[in-house]
Amino acid sequence: SAPAGRLSASGSLTGSGLRVNAPYGQIVPPGRYRARATLLTRAVDTEGVATQVVETPFYVEIEVQPSFRLAAGVEQRLFLGELKAGADSQPMTFNAYSNVGYELKVRSDHQWRMTLDGSNEADAPGVPYRVAISDRSVRRDGDEASVLRFDQPRTGRRSHNLKATALPFDSQPAGAYKDFITIEISPRLGGGPAPV
Repeated sequence: SAPAGRLSASGSLTGSGLRVNAPYGQIVPPGRYRARATLLTRAVDTEGVATQVVETPFYVEIEVQPSFRLAAGVEQRLFLGELKAGADSQPMTFNAYSNVGYELKVRSDHQWRMTLDGSNEADAPGVPYRVAISDRSVRRDGDEASVLRFDQPRTGRRSHNLKATALPFDSQPAGAYKDFITIEISPRLGGGPAPV
């Protein structure tokens, strides 16, 4: 809503009294949007009869900022069951909401290794694994975040599937092996379409 009121001869609307509403949930790219409107002013006599009608054009303008967020819930889990090379997790779904092209930055706490009880020790027993988001492989470059780029979703929302697969590994002690994956969303920098 944009409160306004007095309309000058130049078409500027100031003060309070008039309110313009834009329905929530419209998906549009960032930018400045402008629409021409007409204000009808009626002068009425004591009996309620219009004696004069004046039409004054004015503009309604709104600025839309880039908007992006992820929705997945808190601490979702990818469970691979009994660990063996090639074991796959069930996919986990999360949604990206954006009115611009976006990037997903994906990081692993333990350099793409599930470690025994989630240990941070460099020599902790571990099982390497890979992940894919929407069938696109995530690079396994140690501490560096892997970046996947996507075009603006046509409807403002895109569902993604995250899936993990255990890679070949030497015999390890029995126990629970864990890693933590962090996914961040940000606007995509640079032009051109996202790579497929």
